[in-house]
Amino acid sequence: EVIEVPAQDDTGLEELGVGYAYRDGVAVITIPQQVSFPSGKATLSKNGEEALREVAQVLRSRHAGGTYSIEGHTDSDPISKSKFDSNRDLSLSRAMAVLTYLVESCDILDDQCVVVGHSQYRPVDPGSSSEAKARNRRVEILVFDGDR
Repeated sequence: EVIEVPAQDDTGLEELGVGYAYRDGVAVITIPQQVSFPSGKATLSKNGEEALREVAQVLRSRHAGGTYSIEGHTDSDPISKSKFDSNRDLSLSRAMAVLTYLVESCDILDDQCVVVGHSQYRPVDPGSSSEAKARNRRVEILVFDGDR
């Protein structure tokens, strides 16, 4: 069982709809798809850009020497009306969009980042309801503190 503990809640991330917690000792910043991307797209929304500016501030102030694993997740619905070939393609494209914005607009170093596309294979909610699927559509940034 994975133990998740909320992190210190003075970041301002929660009011933007972004989660900040520790999972097995690793800081995890969760950016739901509803905050960051239009449905079926990998282009950041204005809200997504605003949230990522705050995320970058937290990364720089609390995790400056860390390595950031930017991980895209989708629900299990097959891709139907989209330019993406698969959920894997969509999850990777969203993670890349987050990486690109953090590096090009927020002064995060590219060499601190790794990009992962999990597709539907690591759900946070195994249910099949629309609410469960919405929880699974997210980008997570796992922060590994310390020397790279």
